[in-house]
Parts: sequence; C-alpha cells; structure tokens
Amino acid sequence: MEKDIKRLKACMDHNDYYSMLIYITIIIDKCTGQNKEFLLNLAANIKKGNYEEVNNLLKK
Repeated sequence: MEKDIKRLKACMDHNDYYSMLIYITIIIDKCTGQNKEFLLNLAANIKKGNYEEVNNLLKK
C-alpha cells in the first residue's frame, strides 16, 4: 500500500486527480479494511471536487 500512496501523491503533485481516480479504481480490489475505506474516501472527495480534502488526506 505504501507504493500506491507514493503514486497517488505523485499524481497529486501534478494536480492530476483524474489519474488518481483511475488508479484508485484499479487498486481498490486488492485492499481491505481500513485501506479500502481510505481509498473510497479519496475517490468520493475527488468525484465531489473536494481537492483540498484529498490533499489533506494524503499528507497524513
């Protein structure tokens, strides 16, 4: 999951939220529990256009 987070942060650095959403949909099947909830929360915020919250979640 650590490598996935690094990839998501790289997308965030370039403000490429569409790629983040695609990547989340690809990796979400292999995640369970708290990791899956985290990814679902990220995806929901991206779909809503709440990019500040996405940035805050990834900085943690």
